Amino acid sequence: VGLFLGWLMLLASSDFTSFFGATVNNIRPAILEQAFGTVIILGIAGGAYPAWRASRLQPIEALSYEGGSSTKVKRLPFGGMAAQNLRQRSTRTILTLGAIGITVGGIIALEAVVRGMGVLMGGIGGDAEIMIRQAGIADTGYSTIDERIGEKISILPGIHSVSGMPFSATFDPTAGAFFLIQGLAPNEYRIQRLNIVDGERLTSNHQIILGSMVADSMGKDVGDTIEVGGSRYRVVGIYESDSTWMEMGGVVTLRDAQTFAGEPHKVAMYMVKVDDPSQAEKIVGTINTNFPEVHASLTGEFAEQMPDFESMDAMLSAISFLAIFVGGLGVMNTMLMAVIERTREIGVLRALGWRRRRILSMIMQEALLLGLLGGFTGLLIALGLGWMFKIIPMVGEMLTPVWEMDIFTRAIMIAIFLGVLGGVYPAFRATRLQPVEALRYE
Repeated sequence: VGLFLGWLMLLASSDFTSFFGATVNNIRPAILEQAFGTVIILGIAGGAYPAWRASRLQPIEALSYEGGSSTKVKRLPFGGMAAQNLRQRSTRTILTLGAIGITVGGIIALEAVVRGMGVLMGGIGGDAEIMIRQAGIADTGYSTIDERIGEKISILPGIHSVSGMPFSATFDPTAGAFFLIQGLAPNEYRIQRLNIVDGERLTSNHQIILGSMVADSMGKDVGDTIEVGGSRYRVVGIYESDSTWMEMGGVVTLRDAQTFAGEPHKVAMYMVKVDDPSQAEKIVGTINTNFPEVHASLTGEFAEQMPDFESMDAMLSAISFLAIFVGGLGVMNTMLMAVIERTREIGVLRALGWRRRRILSMIMQEALLLGLLGGFTGLLIALGLGWMFKIIPMVGEMLTPVWEMDIFTRAIMIAIFLGVLGGVYPAFRATRLQPVEALRYE
């Protein structure tokens, strides 16, 4: 079923996903093997405990089972019938809380990490007021701007300086992480703002200054030689920056970076310093009007307007939808089994005069309580995931989550929605039970 749904979704969204190479033609045997491997593991993980518990049942006890009712249930002094019924089936409740918690926790942890990455990317411009990238691209990594455009922008009224920067990422096995090569001209404004803590600034080609974080992880010092992507550079300095993103690699001369990227006389972005910061927004409009091949934005808005983050937001929304759907099914399964097990109990309540509306309210209260408790569990899981992201060597600095109140509010709302989604059908089914038939249920 999952394979069919995946194929159907790719087919329906082919106009959008084909741009990223995601088409039905890419469903190859290796992907099918991975999919079936995943569901087999899920089946084993989900069936192991229930199977073990079933094997432990004694025949006499099993034959005397009466649909889940028990006389050995300790009453809770709070929470009413909703809390009591969840407590009575504690194993299933705990498992469902875990499922909701992982669903909610995963969603909000991802969102917090994406926001953290936005903050880091927002600091790449330093104290520059304007950032410029190529217009109409799907990923900032594909941005290429001709240096002649930068020269034209630099002579606009109100511009103090324009610093172009090409960058490339490569995996460095010695650091065990991606190494970011950034290029800046030795005499430009942006490189002068880097805080050199050891050594000196760049003076010629084939030199590199390393971010302090990557220098520590690689054990490199001033005077050492470093090889990145087949190119060798001599370390002449170590710097600290107000942007963690810039410390994830090193800075070489503009020409060396262009050669490394294979893009001569091209840069990935421009950082613009203006004479009067209050005129920055006006200058942004002038650049976008006169140079349609580029997209300018205020530095504080650069990250949120990057196509990378727009794509991540879309992906996060898709993941959230699927997670909420699966989580809702988990709550529905729990509540439906609770209704089936309590068929006789519901029949007694109906015989005592409970109206359908009251039965509906009781089941929905249990589902909402289950969702709410799952939401708080999700918050704890999210905080734990955030801590785990941060301790990953090198990459952890890039995955530092940013926790804001609206994230926590959204988590609780998602959890409540899961409760409603999972409780509606079981509650409706409970109201349809006829008292006489329910009392005869075994």
